[in-house]
Amino acid sequence: MTTPARLPPGGRAQSSKQVLWSLAPSVYAPTLLEFAGLSALMPVIPLLALDLGFAAWQAAALTTVFGLTSFLGPIPAGRFISRVGARRALVSTGVLLVLSNLVAFMVLTPGVHGDPGPRHQLTFLGLLLVMAISTQVWQLGRQAYLGTALPPTMRARGMTMFGGVIRLGEVIGPLLGALVMALGSDTGVFILFAVTAAAGTVMIAIFLPPGETRPTSRRPRGERIPHSTARSRLDRAVLSRMAMVGLGIAPVMMARVNRPVIVPLLG
Repeated sequence: MTTPARLPPGGRAQSSKQVLWSLAPSVYAPTLLEFAGLSALMPVIPLLALDLGFAAWQAAALTTVFGLTSFLGPIPAGRFISRVGARRALVSTGVLLVLSNLVAFMVLTPGVHGDPGPRHQLTFLGLLLVMAISTQVWQLGRQAYLGTALPPTMRARGMTMFGGVIRLGEVIGPLLGALVMALGSDTGVFILFAVTAAAGTVMIAIFLPPGETRPTSRRPRGERIPHSTARSRLDRAVLSRMAMVGLGIAPVMMARVNRPVIVPLLG
């Protein structure tokens, strides 16, 4: 009797690598580009705020915009992604991210190098809010796509690699931002962020398959629609648990946001 053929020991690992590499142009490379641009901007926000006439404590408070959107943004961002699909949500917010950085460069540069006023301060605050919301959609959209694109046995590895790419971007970004500032342009970090966001958006538009995470509205035959009262109770229970988790993670998010803010102010 002949024994059945076995896969080589490295066959499964090789296939796993192929799956992860196939996600590089649609998920991992855009994530690296986005976080490189965002991490280049974050340490410069308080410095630009000081140049625009904010007090030191106001400059530090500005970066809480990103922390608040991380806390309050997942629910509306998730609904937006589920309604229009991951690809369309990522491309639209990517374009918005590019435009907001270009507007920030054109509007804020005269204020930083000239006589800043309330118009520059309000513009700065509004554009930071737009960037924070767009970044939130980008993060959730790619995580949602990974949840469907990766097989269950590879999700932990894929999500871990996603987090590792974010950390790599957080290392590269400040170095690029420091290089731009060394060339004599503090507001040049907006151009840097616009370029990285544009490159990531183009990669998503080209390589991310449309409709991967868009839910279907059809129900299986025989499935009953739950009663509105029971459904509302379930929604309240889920929201209460999410609120508790959010409150627990809020101090961690605050610490993560404050880390790249306090050091530039002390410097």
